[in-house]
Amino acid sequence: MGRVEIHDTDASGLIFYGAPTEWFAVAEQGLYDALGIRWPMGESEHGVVTAHVGASAPTRSYEIHLDGPLRFRERYLHEVWISAVGRTSFSMSHEISVDGDVRVRGVVRRVYVVVDAAGTMVPAQVPQQFRDAVVDRNSVPR
Repeated sequence: MGRVEIHDTDASGLIFYGAPTEWFAVAEQGLYDALGIRWPMGESEHGVVTAHVGASAPTRSYEIHLDGPLRFRERYLHEVWISAVGRTSFSMSHEISVDGDVRVRGVVRRVYVVVDAAGTMVPAQVPQQFRDAVVDRNSVPR
């Protein structure tokens, strides 16, 4: 659950078109935590991924659909799941709804990389843990 805050809106009181990007990032971190997925960046003092050797998942693309209005102080349900996994990339899907009415949908595509000691990011095979967490919402009765 979340709530539309004043900084999420424009002068009309409706959500600013960029607000879902922040909501997506927060929800994705919650999913990673629930799945036990740890990123070296999250363990670093300042969150600088290239200062730490290990895996990371930089954003490749965002797709956001604003299907209906969300207003200041409105409460919403935000669902996020891993929807697809390729060899070196994966997708996180999002739905934000109010009383079952989907208002925002989106997909964030990420590249799974390993950061070496020199700070170079190299695409790597997505681990099985991600593959095991894929949810096909089209095959789940709703």
